[in-house]
Amino acid sequence: MKNTLFKDGSVYLLATLIQSGIQLLFIPYLTRALLIEEFAKAELFLTAYGLINIVLLFGINTQIYRDIASDNRLTQVKEFGLYRSKMYGYLLINSLIVFSALLIWYVVAGIGYKYIIYAALASSFYVIFVFELCVFQIKKKAFNFLHFNLVFTVCNILITVLALEYFKFEYEARFFGYLAPAVIFALFFSTKYKVDLTQFSFKEYKNKLVTSFPLFFSAIASWTTESIDKFMIAGMLKLEDVAIYSVGYKFGMIMLLLTSAYSRAWMPFVIDKIHKNEGIRRALFFSIVLMIVGCLCYLAVIPFVYRYIVPDNYHVGLTVVIIVSIAYTLDGITKLFNAIFISNGHHSIYVYTTIIAGFSNISFNYLLIPVYGYLGAGYATLLSFLLALISTVVFYFFKKNRI
Repeated sequence: MKNTLFKDGSVYLLATLIQSGIQLLFIPYLTRALLIEEFAKAELFLTAYGLINIVLLFGINTQIYRDIASDNRLTQVKEFGLYRSKMYGYLLINSLIVFSALLIWYVVAGIGYKYIIYAALASSFYVIFVFELCVFQIKKKAFNFLHFNLVFTVCNILITVLALEYFKFEYEARFFGYLAPAVIFALFFSTKYKVDLTQFSFKEYKNKLVTSFPLFFSAIASWTTESIDKFMIAGMLKLEDVAIYSVGYKFGMIMLLLTSAYSRAWMPFVIDKIHKNEGIRRALFFSIVLMIVGCLCYLAVIPFVYRYIVPDNYHVGLTVVIIVSIAYTLDGITKLFNAIFISNGHHSIYVYTTIIAGFSNISFNYLLIPVYGYLGAGYATLLSFLLALISTVVFYFFKKNRI
């Protein structure tokens, strides 16, 4: 029962460790190469980049699992090729609409928000890469996922360093680091799979928007829980606080990366068990225990690593690392349950729990940041993920006879 899950999970874990390890090793360089205010702007760019990715995908990165789980025709090469072409067209239209709207807004808002335009441009190409990663996951091509993620990450780092050292860019170097590999991979996949955008239909596009809206809304709620705190800290406190919080948050997100790596193997595992009408409760218990043990091991090691790897003026963010690590372990457990809900057609439960986390996070941030500073944002993340987990467990036991 666990062999396939463990094997694929190990490959995804390796991909995530390589990706996150390279990015973490890059932090000492960035915190020294950029002024603390410029580092904060780079983090705000990445936060906006994450939000715009969600808007452009509009739930497609979750819906693809539902489509393949419910339509056996998509297992055929020709049918999936048609499906891919339609999805590419869907992403292209979303990109054009969002980029045009943000460009108009930028002209009105002014140069202080230039990083949002950068984020929109990079996201327009990156969503193609995200779609293909989802395809690798659902088709259980874990090594393809590993290879492409590794190449993207290395290109991102090299181009960022080149932009900083040779062209003397500041936070804009992060934009070029994400844009260049995204453009290359978008062109590569479009050519390799002979994508035919004429297969796109505006009628189907409207239907797709309607069916994807709940997933999109839940994704926005999820982003709110994970990322809006940086914007709120920037509005309530100083850019220096954004930088300190962001560095600590990145190390705390190692638990997100580890649990996400496992979840990438967990979702197709759940779909496969449901198709075979087999139980998954033992595997669920095993997965929860594994995540808790992983968190405890990480918390035992990270204080020594953090103090060694980041500059002294960022050491005060260690408390953020601990809080966020626990929060993302809770989030990882929640996602195990959500995969079961989605695979069984209970998408509304997934939507409800992410909305609970998103709205509670905003409320907790408003209450706690003025009192505890940037630590208040960490507490808000922990409390909102805890609420999401409690509500998810309640829904699971309420629905357990139908799952």
